[in-house]
Amino acid sequence: MRAATRTPTLLAIAIAITIGCGSEPSRDPAPLDRFTFPVGLALHGEDLLVVSSNFDLAFASDDGGSLLRVTLGGATPVIQPDGVRIGSFGGEVAVVDPASCPAIVQGAKALVTSRFADRLYQVGLDGNLSCGAGCEVPFGFDGRLGDPYGVGVTCVGSATGGDGRARAWVGFLRTPLHDGLVAEVDLLNPASTPTVFSMGTGNVQSFAYDAETGRLFMTGVNTGLSAPLRWIEQAGTCDPSKASTAGGCVIRSFDLWQLLRGAELSGIALSNPIPGLPRRVYLTARLYDADLATTLGSRPGSDTGGVLLVLELEEGANGELQPRLVSDPVKIGFGVGPVRVLPLRPGGLRDLVAVTAADDGELTVYDDEAGLVRDVFGRDPATGVPVVGRAPFGLAVQDLRSTPGTGDGDARVFVGAFTDGFVSAVDVPLSGSAAAKLVPAADGKTPLRIGVTP
Repeated sequence: MRAATRTPTLLAIAIAITIGCGSEPSRDPAPLDRFTFPVGLALHGEDLLVVSSNFDLAFASDDGGSLLRVTLGGATPVIQPDGVRIGSFGGEVAVVDPASCPAIVQGAKALVTSRFADRLYQVGLDGNLSCGAGCEVPFGFDGRLGDPYGVGVTCVGSATGGDGRARAWVGFLRTPLHDGLVAEVDLLNPASTPTVFSMGTGNVQSFAYDAETGRLFMTGVNTGLSAPLRWIEQAGTCDPSKASTAGGCVIRSFDLWQLLRGAELSGIALSNPIPGLPRRVYLTARLYDADLATTLGSRPGSDTGGVLLVLELEEGANGELQPRLVSDPVKIGFGVGPVRVLPLRPGGLRDLVAVTAADDGELTVYDDEAGLVRDVFGRDPATGVPVVGRAPFGLAVQDLRSTPGTGDGDARVFVGAFTDGFVSAVDVPLSGSAAAKLVPAADGKTPLRIGVTP
């Protein structure tokens, strides 16, 4: 079995920050007309938001990253000139707006991290993109916090005992002794100092929020000889600065190591709520040699593969959560990264799920109803180049059923090619057995490549 080193979007960036990046080739700010090593992707209405990381530091470190907006309504997606520059080494991006969180009365925001600048940006999305007063939330006040990457959002209403407060939760990939530190940011009072607390051993990477139960789930890396899925109960109302017995956050975990030795969790997404069926959580995991790890006392630097894990979130008699592995791990590929759930399918069918594997250059669509891989977009047999671009990583999903004339599929998956610097798209039918298809460019012959000048 071949081994693959971990993808640069997480490990190598952390190393570059830790040991220093040397002299910069350029002091120019980030370009706003193209992507430079895209990482995070998200949808807001008919706009695609793309985070550029400036991974090679070809531009200035303090403003060499960017958040760019792509309009999707026309025949050809176009990068808009109103991009916002951020610090280099951007991370995930999340969108919060009044529709999903009524407390956000000041308008929609994109929340995006910069690992170099060590901060969270709250970029306004109404009209042109904007980063004005109160936009930047720095984390330099706590010397333990390094490499902010993942972003989660909670807004718990009265249905789950909440007060409606809007919060952002940020995970950090570099902390002392790999402590799982999380910063809670009050989105209604950005000038306030974030509250920092620990989720236990293992840096927190990505988040998923269940609004129905108020649970905030998270994955972690560098967790030692364990693979904990962790969550906060009633995440929108608890005070992380207090003990759980005094109104603080109740923290739970489930160690997947007991089910799959050598797993390190990466991406996470929750299933669509389906009446009568328990909620599921989809996790991507990188696999490594567990026996070697036991000998070394830590995670080896290479992978032995990657998988998708499907867990059912069963409620116990007393309301406690009891995750259960639904089936054998689904083999995906080396460098497995984010996972996204496609829109709710008709007829009460289980979800379709999209996953990227950066090192193998693959996009995989998994059918949870059938329990099998439905589509794989890999390498062109003639050229050997991945058809969705080299090192595919970031994902975003659009529901085409509310956007007539945008394609034959019911859902569109956008895939960011980290190395190639463009975004491609795949149309996936939500019903029937038709195969997913690459979205063509305007010429109808070549694949769509957003960010590449014709």
